[in-house]
Amino acid sequence: MMPEMDGFETATLIHEHPRFEKTPIIFVTAVNVSDLDRLRGYKLGAVDYVMKPFEAPVLVSKVAVFVDLDDTIVDGSAVVNCWVDACECCAPLVDPQVVLKEILRLRDWFWSDPERHRVGRLDLKAARRRIAEMAVANVGCDDAGLATRIAEQYDRCRDVRMALFPGAVDTLAWLRQAGCRLALLTNGAADAQREKLSRFQLAPLFDLVLIEGELGFGKPD
Repeated sequence: MMPEMDGFETATLIHEHPRFEKTPIIFVTAVNVSDLDRLRGYKLGAVDYVMKPFEAPVLVSKVAVFVDLDDTIVDGSAVVNCWVDACECCAPLVDPQVVLKEILRLRDWFWSDPERHRVGRLDLKAARRRIAEMAVANVGCDDAGLATRIAEQYDRCRDVRMALFPGAVDTLAWLRQAGCRLALLTNGAADAQREKLSRFQLAPLFDLVLIEGELGFGKPD
């Protein structure tokens, strides 16, 4: 028994937090659990009950870890300055800083809309090209190919700088060795996400890989 609250109250508090409202819970208890208690627990988000005493491998075998790809394994901050480098190709036609400022404004606008975000993440290169085209037009430049050059330079820069978070692979390997089942859930286009998995040799670490572009729907759906 816990000193301040019981497991039911703890489960309720966990699911009241927006980040954890759908987190599966395994109840570990030394008390004989009635059918009514089990039903109450399942309604609160329990997926299983484990009785004390128990062997650690038994509990571990019941745990599955769901992992995202971008900004969890792949470090998105590594490419934060790619638009800066991409806009260098604007000179001498137009001031690179002027174009950069407009691109950053339009980037925030573009990705702020849920529907644009859903469609855009399925073809990121096209989305970046659209942002660059609007920015170039807005600053009054009539060079038809400039937006394409900016977007292509961004793509090259992003590809070169893409990296994993330190310790990410070691953590995944440790979880697998501990007996945890691992599933990767990620939004985005199938080819782009599969390329990351192949590049960093991540696929063998997972028991299941679910990609929006292959499923036809993504998170949070």
